[in-house]
Amino acid sequence: MSFLLIVIFMILLYFSSKWYRNILNPINVFVSINLLALILMFGLSGLNSHLSPKIWLMILVMFFSYLIGIMFGSFNYRFLSGDKSVKKVKITSKSRLKFVIILYSFIYDISAFIYLWQINKSFGFNGILSKLTEMNLAFQSGEFSIGIFSLFLPITYSLALMILYYLKFYKNHFLLIVQYLLCYIPAISPRRDTLFYLVFMSMMFIFMTPSKEKSNDDFKKYFKIFSVVSIAVWFMGMSQNLLNKASEHSFKLFHVPIPSFLNEIAIYIAGNYPYFQKLYDLRQLNFEHFLLATFRIYYIYIAPIFGIQVNTKAMFELPLMNIGTDFNFLFNTAPMLYYFVKESGMFFFIGFILLGFLAQKLFIKYNEGRSAGKLLMLSYVFFLSFFSFRSYNIIYLSTILILIYMLIAYFIIDVERNENE
Repeated sequence: MSFLLIVIFMILLYFSSKWYRNILNPINVFVSINLLALILMFGLSGLNSHLSPKIWLMILVMFFSYLIGIMFGSFNYRFLSGDKSVKKVKITSKSRLKFVIILYSFIYDISAFIYLWQINKSFGFNGILSKLTEMNLAFQSGEFSIGIFSLFLPITYSLALMILYYLKFYKNHFLLIVQYLLCYIPAISPRRDTLFYLVFMSMMFIFMTPSKEKSNDDFKKYFKIFSVVSIAVWFMGMSQNLLNKASEHSFKLFHVPIPSFLNEIAIYIAGNYPYFQKLYDLRQLNFEHFLLATFRIYYIYIAPIFGIQVNTKAMFELPLMNIGTDFNFLFNTAPMLYYFVKESGMFFFIGFILLGFLAQKLFIKYNEGRSAGKLLMLSYVFFLSFFSFRSYNIIYLSTILILIYMLIAYFIIDVERNENE
């Protein structure tokens, strides 16, 4: 099975990259990363790689549903519009982009300053690394808080992408470079999500922006990607050690020992489907409530006003369970598939069709104009698709805020221009 998955993975990676002319495309960003998770599941020593036929069936339905969504997203739906001879194209307004960068920077910098001040007050800058476990408990329990300013920290993702876009296509300003580095302030946290998401969006910018000098630029592109990924892998291993979560087991990948610094990132990707199987064995994959995960905010804050009481915590409080075979390895994260099954039951495939449709449609739209606003919207859908192997990020308030800030920026910085065909 592992050999078959590797063959499919390599074929898919090659042909999708050729077809889209970009390695970061709607197929690779979802199907390939989930295939990689399954390959690592089989390849890592000591990991329970048994998946029941029903789980395999759900995974296959997930893949095919996403590909069907891509097919639908490839169609041209312009027959619904009135004048077919006029094509509306979104382009980036430099002045508006500059205005939004300044506005977002002002709001974000105040929030980031409050965040740093509160961290220094609670833990001290000198004790950040030594008190990472204490910080983690404080973050989880809600003891650490910056109040309303926490609602503005998610601006960092759209701000970072807009700065990169401005630096490449307009003018290189030293202050903008400093501001981009300041976007990583929320990554000073026991939660690694902020860093990983910023790293992914930076990689996406590198892949999705056109090259000026092909031969030279390709080398620079992959060097940047290698550097960014190396930093993320190093940070992952270091933070796991400081949080006392690092595995003492020496892993092998298909019987070949792997460096210890790769242990944590390999488990981070590979452990989710074995955990999904554990949930199935415990009969925890039953339909919970209609779109409970997607509309979690509604069920928590709005539904009670109308007398609708729903337990929104049960499906999200995943217990630690052992996914190892010859050693004890506790794990508690599940792939996006788990949440779609819990909130949609047998209709879970509809969510993946929609995800594939959005990824393909936004990819096509972006390549028609390559505007900053389209890049923001594409990055959001790609971000949800890529991290589907581990979680369902839309359940978090911060992820919804990311979308809101990106939509606001999109409607301001992109302006329509009519083109006669």
